[in-house]
Amino acid sequence: MISNWIENIKADADRILQFDPETILKQGVPICKRYLKVASQRLKIAHRAGGGGKDVCNVRSVMMDRMISKLIAVLRQEAEIHEKNEGISSSGNSLTSLSLFRGTKPNFSVVALGGYGRKELNPKSDIDLMFLYETKRFGGAALNPTLERIYKNLLMILWDSGLSVGHSCRTLDDCVRVSNENIKTKTSLIDARLILGNDSLFRKMMKLMIAKCFHGQEDLFLETRLKDQSTRRSKYGNSPFLQEPNVKNGCGGLRDYQNLMWMAYCKYQVKSSRDLETREFISKAERKLLDRAYQFLLRVRTEIHYQSDHGTDILQRNILPKVSWRVGFTNRRITTRIELFMKEVYSHMKNIHILVGILEQRLTLEPNPDRLQSFRQILSVHRNVRSHAKIFDGLTIENGYCRAVSSDIFQEKPQRLMRTFLHLQNTGARPHPDLLQTLRNESRLVDRKFQQDPRVRETFLEIINHRGGVGSILRSMHEAEILGKYIPEFGKLTCLIQHEFYHQYATDEHTIVCLEKLDAIWSAKSSPANHYTELLKGLDRPFVLYLALLLHDTGKAVPGRPHEIVGVELGEKVAERLKLDSRARETLDLLIGNHLLMAQISQRRDLDDPQVVREFATQIKTVENLDFLTLHTFADSTATSDQLWNGFKESLLWTLYSKARQMLDGETTFTLTEAKHKEHLALEVCRLMPKSFSTEELQAHFRLLPPRYYRSHTPKEILADLSLAHRFMYLQLGEENRALEPAILWHNEPDRGYATVKICTWDRPGLFTKISGSLSAAGLNILNARIFSRDDGIVLDTFYVIQEHSALLPTRRNRSNFDDILTETLAGRAPLESFFPKKYRANWTPKFDNYGVEPVQVKFFNSVNDQWTLLEVITEDRPFLLYQIAQALGKFDLDVAVAKIITEAGGAIDTFYIQDIDKGRITNKEMQNEIREAIIQKLAPEAEINGK
Repeated sequence: MISNWIENIKADADRILQFDPETILKQGVPICKRYLKVASQRLKIAHRAGGGGKDVCNVRSVMMDRMISKLIAVLRQEAEIHEKNEGISSSGNSLTSLSLFRGTKPNFSVVALGGYGRKELNPKSDIDLMFLYETKRFGGAALNPTLERIYKNLLMILWDSGLSVGHSCRTLDDCVRVSNENIKTKTSLIDARLILGNDSLFRKMMKLMIAKCFHGQEDLFLETRLKDQSTRRSKYGNSPFLQEPNVKNGCGGLRDYQNLMWMAYCKYQVKSSRDLETREFISKAERKLLDRAYQFLLRVRTEIHYQSDHGTDILQRNILPKVSWRVGFTNRRITTRIELFMKEVYSHMKNIHILVGILEQRLTLEPNPDRLQSFRQILSVHRNVRSHAKIFDGLTIENGYCRAVSSDIFQEKPQRLMRTFLHLQNTGARPHPDLLQTLRNESRLVDRKFQQDPRVRETFLEIINHRGGVGSILRSMHEAEILGKYIPEFGKLTCLIQHEFYHQYATDEHTIVCLEKLDAIWSAKSSPANHYTELLKGLDRPFVLYLALLLHDTGKAVPGRPHEIVGVELGEKVAERLKLDSRARETLDLLIGNHLLMAQISQRRDLDDPQVVREFATQIKTVENLDFLTLHTFADSTATSDQLWNGFKESLLWTLYSKARQMLDGETTFTLTEAKHKEHLALEVCRLMPKSFSTEELQAHFRLLPPRYYRSHTPKEILADLSLAHRFMYLQLGEENRALEPAILWHNEPDRGYATVKICTWDRPGLFTKISGSLSAAGLNILNARIFSRDDGIVLDTFYVIQEHSALLPTRRNRSNFDDILTETLAGRAPLESFFPKKYRANWTPKFDNYGVEPVQVKFFNSVNDQWTLLEVITEDRPFLLYQIAQALGKFDLDVAVAKIITEAGGAIDTFYIQDIDKGRITNKEMQNEIREAIIQKLAPEAEINGK
């Protein structure tokens, strides 16, 4: 098939690329554009018909080779005509006496580098070219004028044809010098390929590179490449299981494979995975895994380039449905199609990541031989070395690396598979790549008998009872394909995508990261992890918590039911196999079944409502369970994404913890009657307030506000509100007409990661909409809002805010802009919309558009509070989101008491406590549907600022 494609591409080139040397500089570009359009469309059809990723990229490279060869042939003639017209002598170092295609070799070579050199061109890949010429033939380092003219005209035509071209012009000495100065140049020359010109010159360059740039520098090159690998992987998420993986530069991406081959070339001068297999450095099965993965990812990258406006390599959510369909996943149900496709992507990236990691370690650990040793020879050498080392349980430790004495130790005693990981945990040794490879090969020994073996069970429980050292060991078990077989409930999560806004990782990777986050608490020296160290140290049986984290998302592998409920059922099966006692099982059930509870209540509920805290404490039952769940919540939340946790969420979690702890301990804080509590607050505020404030003013403040105000405010906060109301009343008495202007007070809370802004003004329709819109217009994100209306018409609202697009505190400019915008808006001097960008949605693109996920979810809860309906809106985050929701709610004359705004990795979960005009909950289903439709209509992607 590929030969037919190549013949068709060549036929297109012969038919279309007919240049006239006298008009090439004017007509060359439109001719090339036509050829590129026809040939590219042919390749697109071949790709969409199921063409292999590497094959299609190969033919695309042939397409470029053909065009460049024909261009240079005609540009050589154009240069001859130019010389003749200019009267330039054809003697000396001119090219006119030479012929590129008439049996004599030219004195230069045109060389493809990088991906083009490897014949791995995707649709929007760069074309990297090098003109190589001999110094001695051209009399010095300066480029021959004729060759320079050909070179510059070629680049001009390629650029104007719409190609992205990297270029260089070098002598042999230049290649050696620049390569030894620049690792990127050295790496790109590994993939050098002759397009046309002097083949002897090209071969001479490659020999010089080996002799002067690689020989004797192997260790330095490998060290540099590994450092580059580490930096790149950290930049792109440090995991092959990201929800939006970069198939080129991410962990387990194309670059990992390429980096391996560069290292192998430097050390052993091999250029393909088949070479490594031939020399028995990798097995045939491993070579096939690598090649299949690389072929698949090249195909996916080609389709990503077709689906994106720019040459991105990221599998973004908004293009997933189309990419998956075009590469052969044609299930009509979008979510199912994406799950199957991403499982394939993750599987291939995982194989590259693990196998490349093993081979990288082996390359760096082995000495530099004159020739590549076989894997069998390597094992033979190590057996001789191990004969002098101490052997325990079939293992040895040498230079910090743990090895197996022989590859059959696990067949003799399968229990050693689990014990090996316990030995790694206890000794702190690293698994040698040979051991990792053997463990993967022997994972088939984990069968039903292995699962039910009491010795294996005891070893596993001992591993997960080791505070601070569980995550890395279970990660190694997972990469060796042992963990998922021993705990098949977890194994079903392997490479499972999560259809949520906020999850950064695939399900199995998220679980492993949870365990690592919990480990980090044990020896944490900095916040926020060190805030939880004492809780972890105080646990009697930490294995229960680690097991709960391992199993908490297992229900996601069973669609159609809430995953936490399914997770409890699966957890009970695991507990039965592990023979846990009743106390451990009860705790395990509670943690799995309620693992979302603490985050949801702390971030979405009014923590000043005693009913909320009381119900939570009743559900958790004991202080020990509360400690378990707090640690679980922190590990789970911080493992969801490295960008989501902040000081605000931290303070909410600890507020809920402390209030629930007090209630579980039976402290008197919650037994005080509201009247006594209110009386105590009034006395304390009276003691703190300035003498200029009258007692009548204080009494009026306490008389005019609802009871929930006193549950949520400290004496200092009440005094701040009283002072603000005092200042607002002076605005009413002033000679200037400032009665409609608000009184505003800012206060930074750096330890909690936000600032508070208090607003005192007259209540009026649409006030919440105007305040939220003013904050957005000033470049601020709202985290939370508490809204209180006095019976005399004065409103005291508190908003918790940070800068837009960051977690930083508001700047002086943010504050000033908000003050000005709100003042002008409330005073009626300017409409709020005049402060908005004209197209405030211009830079926002829905990620879940056509994804099969409901774009806006609106839910009502009337069981949370006796007086208020809880309204929850889940959607994608976007500019002015809260303002738009407030606009929709404003149509129904609702009273909003609390607004809790949670933004997570592009998703928003906004919660509001609302009442109707008669101070009652929204229980009427018809009314609920009207509110729901108004919000959905407002948040539709096509909605504009005016709501149309």
